[in-house]
Amino acid sequence: MKRKLVFGLALLILTGCNSGTEEQGQSDDNQQKTEYINYETEQEHKEREHGKELSIGERGGYPQSKQEGANDADFENGYSDAYTNEEALWLSEELENRKDIVTAQVASTEDQILVGLIQREYATEDVPKRVKEEIQKLLPDTKKEIIVFTDNAYWEYMKNRDAKPNGNTP
Repeated sequence: MKRKLVFGLALLILTGCNSGTEEQGQSDDNQQKTEYINYETEQEHKEREHGKELSIGERGGYPQSKQEGANDADFENGYSDAYTNEEALWLSEELENRKDIVTAQVASTEDQILVGLIQREYATEDVPKRVKEEIQKLLPDTKKEIIVFTDNAYWEYMKNRDAKPNGNTP
């Protein structure tokens, strides 16, 4: 019994005499000395320094959102397919100037104008209707049927609208 008591006291003294150097060493290893990396151009740095923060829209948007070459020609006749013609390319360029449309692809046949749109997140539900009206203004003499297809932004909006308790409230 005495041996156990002496052994326990010796263990307690050795544990109490520990200066905690191991813990200090561990905490020093855990504290990394790093510097934050900020990727910005010199002009962005100057603007931030002077408190002149421009929104992404004011800076011209994201470069990858321009979707250049969506209707580029692959063939010698100048058009990638029979439905991509001067009218379709012109309408596509006009529609892409709108702020609520990311990109637009247009196909024009003898009796139809087909428009495929990728909309911004904040696009409202009446974008297809407004696009039809705009095409009718741009081509007032056309008798072609105008059909507008949209991406999932409209579908998601309608799905969320139908999920609300009142149903039709926006």
